[in-house]
Amino acid sequence: MAYNIYTNLFYGQPVSRAKSLSEPHKTTDTSTIRTWAEARGGKPALRAAEHQQTPPELCICFADSPQEAGLEEISWERFFTEFEDHRFVMVYREQETDGELSHFYRLMLRRAW
Repeated sequence: MAYNIYTNLFYGQPVSRAKSLSEPHKTTDTSTIRTWAEARGGKPALRAAEHQQTPPELCICFADSPQEAGLEEISWERFFTEFEDHRFVMVYREQETDGELSHFYRLMLRRAW
């Protein structure tokens, strides 16, 4: 049997082409973003800046992570207003390769993705 990148080398079975949970996903769906963040104890925040930044530096703060100075917790409504106004996309992972919930995410401008 010939093997290629879509064949499981141990069993010769086709490998699913669906993304694994440890691979990066991207979304602009506000419900998906909020559900993902809250499942990890995350809350929306905005990095305080001395001067108004465009776009704003939105982030998600996690309860089990040390809090950075200069972060202001904001409402989900404000977070998603800024998210849409500046046309962000969220790139994230559901879980790590060891099966633990992943906290990896990046907010990027949609034109950059």
